[in-house]
Amino acid sequence: MCCSTSELVFWLVTICYAFAADSVVNLYTPAIFRVVHRLRTLAIDKCWSLENGIGIETPKLLFFKYSGPMNGFLIDYLNALVEADLDFGFEAEFGEYGDILYNLLRDIGCIRVLTVCSYMLQIISTAEEYPMLKPPLYKMRHLIMKTALHINEYHGISFFLFSCPRLQTLTIHISSSTTIFPEREATLSLVDHEFLSNGYIMVYKCLKRTLKVVNVTGFKGHLNEMVSQFINFSALTSLSLAWIQLSTTSFNALLSNCQLLESLSLKRCWNLENLNISTARLRTLVINKCWSLENGIGIETQKLLFFKYSGPMNGFRIDYLNALGEADLDFGFEAEFGEYGDILYDLL
Repeated sequence: MCCSTSELVFWLVTICYAFAADSVVNLYTPAIFRVVHRLRTLAIDKCWSLENGIGIETPKLLFFKYSGPMNGFLIDYLNALVEADLDFGFEAEFGEYGDILYNLLRDIGCIRVLTVCSYMLQIISTAEEYPMLKPPLYKMRHLIMKTALHINEYHGISFFLFSCPRLQTLTIHISSSTTIFPEREATLSLVDHEFLSNGYIMVYKCLKRTLKVVNVTGFKGHLNEMVSQFINFSALTSLSLAWIQLSTTSFNALLSNCQLLESLSLKRCWNLENLNISTARLRTLVINKCWSLENGIGIETQKLLFFKYSGPMNGFRIDYLNALGEADLDFGFEAEFGEYGDILYDLL
């Protein structure tokens, strides 16, 4: 039997009609392909030669991941799709691909979890129907953004916040290794973007009503004034920051915007000179390897139930922890023996 690569792939997928629910397909082909029948998981990873596009027609697909250059997508009947991970970070050139990305998002509009890359954040604003998806992603509950938090990404961030009115969890992975395209600056005004404004901030429905959890991780960069304004969530109950350069001033500004916060986690954040936490509704507090707290830690929150500290010896100023049920204290990272007995005695 003689057939082309694309025909072979279609044949192989077609005969797999009885795939189990957790089946995974990784396809490598230089042409268009279609996936049908009972497929639940589809991953397309760095298949560079798909110049004729990607067609997907599988009504039971639950998870879709694409990683590679920009492509055309022909998608039908993905009504069961729960999660999508889209990474076009391998695209080497800026292009007017906004409409392609816009239509792709509309075709997978039933998703609940979405991961987007910096390229999407920079390019989506070139879509004709920018600044928001119509209809919005009403079922979206968790948005994961891989971003440098660069000014060229701001309009894309706004787009997704506008388009996810019922978002509950926002995860921001900060990275400086992403490609920033200077051509982006010519398509929309960046100087006047609200993230750079000291006054008016656009009201996103999800930030005011539904968003409960925010996770921010990243080795490079710092939590600047833009982020202090960006994280202004009246409904937020859980905040996790990791690998962030975090000044005491910006951290205090951030906490002042999170009055309903119940869980706070700080992991390997640096540049903090001290902590003063007095959030009234806080239930859980984790401080993990934040080395620069040379001026101590102050905690005053009557409803705290769990406290975990891991790091070098520090001074603690603690009041009104009458509800505390559990504490986990790890000073094993202290490099020297010291006369710290009284500090530990008073802490206990």
